[in-house]
Formats: sequence, structure tokens, C-alpha cells
Amino acid sequence: MRFIENAEGIIIKIRDFGQGTTEDELALIKEKFYRGSNTEGKSGSGLGLYLADNFMKQMDGEMECYNEDGFVVELFLRRV
Repeated sequence: MRFIENAEGIIIKIRDFGQGTTEDELALIKEKFYRGSNTEGKSGSGLGLYLADNFMKQMDGEMECYNEDGFVVELFLRRV
């Protein structure tokens, strides 16, 4: 986990060091009820990243997901 502070707010980068996800799935990962191809046989409803993105938007923040030496979720929390 990494924290980066700037004049507008703080960026929190959360990373795993696995394979990341495919570009096709990356485009869908924050969609409501979307579950990745590696979830077969596992319980869940596919709401985690959808809800997190929704909460960030409600707080006037942002959430980005991308691959960079693993899967990264970057949260931007705006100063108030």
C-alpha cells in the first residue's frame, strides 16, 4: 500500500503482485454483478468493486483499477 499526498487530496494505491487481470475483464471489473473468469465455483455477487467505486464517486473521489506489476486499485480522496 502506498500513500501519495498532493494539493488536491491523497492517493491510496493498493496492489497485489499476482498476474493482474486481462484487459477485457479490466474494462468490466467495476460493473454491477460482474464476476471475473477466476470466480467459477466460488460464492459472491460481484458487487465489491462496483460499490467501492460508487462510494468514491459519492464522496467526490475517484477509483481506478489497472495492471502494473500486478493488479492495482488506486483511490483518490479529495481534500475538503
